[in-house]
Amino acid sequence: MMIKTGVFGADFQETNLMNRLQETGKTLLCGIYDPDPDKTVKAANHFSVNAYTLAGELIDNADAICFASPGKKEYEIIKSAIRKSRHIFIENPVYLTDEELLALIKMSSEANVKVQAGFKERFHPALKSSVDFISNPMFIESHRLSEFGKKGSEISVVLESMINDIDIILGIVKSNIKKISASGISVISDQTDIANARIEFDNGCVANLTASRISLNKMQKIRFFQSNAYISVDLLNPEVKIASVKEVYEGNPGNPLFFDLGEKGKKEITINSPDIPVSDPLSGLLNYFFDNIHFESPNGNSAERSYTALNVAYQIMEKIKLTSN
Repeated sequence: MMIKTGVFGADFQETNLMNRLQETGKTLLCGIYDPDPDKTVKAANHFSVNAYTLAGELIDNADAICFASPGKKEYEIIKSAIRKSRHIFIENPVYLTDEELLALIKMSSEANVKVQAGFKERFHPALKSSVDFISNPMFIESHRLSEFGKKGSEISVVLESMINDIDIILGIVKSNIKKISASGISVISDQTDIANARIEFDNGCVANLTASRISLNKMQKIRFFQSNAYISVDLLNPEVKIASVKEVYEGNPGNPLFFDLGEKGKKEITINSPDIPVSDPLSGLLNYFFDNIHFESPNGNSAERSYTALNVAYQIMEKIKLTSN
């Protein structure tokens, strides 16, 4: 049965969300509500859907409600929708606290509905092309750098940016967190603009994360170091490079990546770049959401994982507060 989906909000992010919803082919976009009636009508006409003047009317006429970046006001609306047994999709939950997201997860379990709360970069094509090569990394390094912009500057760069890498790393490292250290500084805004965090896991893996929104150059890279391999994933300019170390009997002494270690043998490094399919991360997240409603797909992309990422982000921000005082 086709799921009827309504969208809360009619700004740019919600418009992009509606485009992706229509592209999935797994839902019927049935209506939109925005506190601004003019925006509601404009978006509804563009997408040929119903324009609702009350949030409650949209909830009553939909099976699922989608939010782009809900905050305090929308939180109450989400709770109302769950009470009416509506599935909830949240593209970006960073304006909710970890406690609020956990409360929504508990409510959805009691109501037997699905809540999907970010993060779309789990479905980034470069990351998806690399995961089969990543096995028990012991050191991870991420850099997420951007230029300063007013949008998002009302929250810490940890929530605005770093949380995406936190979520990715938590999905790869299958171990509990042992220790978190962090530092950061406000440069332009009154929130943290540059942050660095070190996450130590029980299995010995260490992740070093850096995020900045006052950089001259943009960068979104994650590097994974493991036994006999190094994997570099570029999320900004999609590319994956895999450097593998293998023992060889002969090798090529003229090869700059050939190493004669004497009694320890000879080793050679080979570099490969797997093909990266063209796909949209938000579409991947939406497809997972609708598939999970129909087929129950507990494959690690759940709202519980999003809660863990949000909780770690808040722990990092608390550490930054302590080091800043």
